[in-house]
Amino acid sequence: MTIDTHTHIWNSLHFSKQLKRYTPSYIFSQEKLEETMNKHKIKKAVLVQPSFLENDNSLILKTIALKPHKYRGVIVLDDFNHYKDLDCLLYTYNQQGVRGIRFNLLGKELPSFNTKKYKKLFSLLIKLNWHLEIHANEKDICTLFKDFKNYKLTIVLDHFARPKKEYYSQEFVSLLHSPLIFYIKLSANYRFNNYGIKHYLNTLLQSIGKEKLLWGSDCPFTRFENVWSYQKSLDLLMKNAPISDLKESLDNNAHELYFRS
Repeated sequence: MTIDTHTHIWNSLHFSKQLKRYTPSYIFSQEKLEETMNKHKIKKAVLVQPSFLENDNSLILKTIALKPHKYRGVIVLDDFNHYKDLDCLLYTYNQQGVRGIRFNLLGKELPSFNTKKYKKLFSLLIKLNWHLEIHANEKDICTLFKDFKNYKLTIVLDHFARPKKEYYSQEFVSLLHSPLIFYIKLSANYRFNNYGIKHYLNTLLQSIGKEKLLWGSDCPFTRFENVWSYQKSLDLLMKNAPISDLKESLDNNAHELYFRS
């Protein structure tokens, strides 16, 4: 692969005092990310806002501005409904290389996506050709989209949709077969090292197909730095790849979703 659709950077350890699921004790800068990318011949990357930076997306925007050919961004905007002119804000972000909004929902109360404020947001995402990125476990994803009828919104699920068991649940498989537009990131695959990822890959290929799969490293593997590496992430995916052209498809999908003009 030459495009990594899930990376994180941060250049400070001065975080807000608000309670977080995880707070790093080291800095992982753009320069460190690029060292890793160069070593593994990765040409482009998507910067995903980590939960511990909350709504401060300034580093992503600054990094894309420095190298707009190399980076795209997915931001966090939990306070989106407080902006007087959300249309203008998102349009500006779009011009700066942002391509989606991420909801970090692990350990949080699940929102109702059928309420007015979310419907307004989703209509803007569709207009901009952005995606809604969800970081939640498989069971909560099924709850979130059980009665969701927006068939125009592109939805990206992080980290294989964080399944809890060796096989996806039938409820989740049925959701994948629905008319909703799902992409799934084959990211953070170190989470499944004990029993492999082949079952997930086979199910995804049979349900949404290779055209809806993305690859991401989740670099720098927060909380797993001592047991995982970039090369292991690549090797595990290729070892379990059930089709020969998976790498090519993953790059094509990433280019179409993030880097097309």
